[in-house]
Amino acid sequence: MDVLADPAVRPRFERIWWLPDVETPFTRDDVAAWVSGLLDHVLLVALSFVTRLAEAAERTADDGLRRVVLDEAWRHLVLRRSAAPTVLPLAARLLDCADDCVRLKAAHLLAMLAPDSGPYADRLAALLDDPGTDEISWIEGTVGDFARWALVRLGDPRGLPGLVESLWAPYREQFGRSWVAAIRVGRRYTKSSRRCASTRTSCCPHCWRRCGRTTSGTATTARSWAPCCTSPKSGGRTRCPCSPSSCRS
Repeated sequence: MDVLADPAVRPRFERIWWLPDVETPFTRDDVAAWVSGLLDHVLLVALSFVTRLAEAAERTADDGLRRVVLDEAWRHLVLRRSAAPTVLPLAARLLDCADDCVRLKAAHLLAMLAPDSGPYADRLAALLDDPGTDEISWIEGTVGDFARWALVRLGDPRGLPGLVESLWAPYREQFGRSWVAAIRVGRRYTKSSRRCASTRTSCCPHCWRRCGRTTSGTATTARSWAPCCTSPKSGGRTRCPCSPSSCRS
């Protein structure tokens, strides 16, 4: 933990951490996520690691580690809803972070955690006009979009203004919206783009621009920040992690 949290050591990871079948070196953030994944078989230990990583990130004001914390918290929440009591305070603490990507991911986690995230409705409402975007993980939308979706899932009427406009945006653009997904190769991420031909507005703002029948052939399920997770029923059907509805790929 001390090595991962030490700002002086961070640049050295890309000089020394390589894998034979990966063309680019691992960053410190890659290694932190990889170590977290090694602990998946014991949920309590895995969540303890994420919590300690969050504490280390706060001590050093390390936005890179904060992003890893939210990524890993989201992953555990998707796999096991029982992670919610640990994930909720981690996400809530980062709603006021200066980093746009961190705020966006924190708002999305609170949307997934509804109705348990109800006590944070006022803080989410304060983010409705936040124009911050994610230039790190390529998540489409603004912090305000995700805050609005969180409020809607909480049944808070403050999320209604602008909701129709957000849902209508892909149609107004005649389904021309393209997107970039992060696909994990080993422990690295590569970028792959697809073009959406139809949407399902019951999904979260991140997912409803990524669901639907694609025009570029067979759809590929990508595990990005908030992908549509493959449902138990195969046949090309996927499920949004924060909505009970299914989407077709």
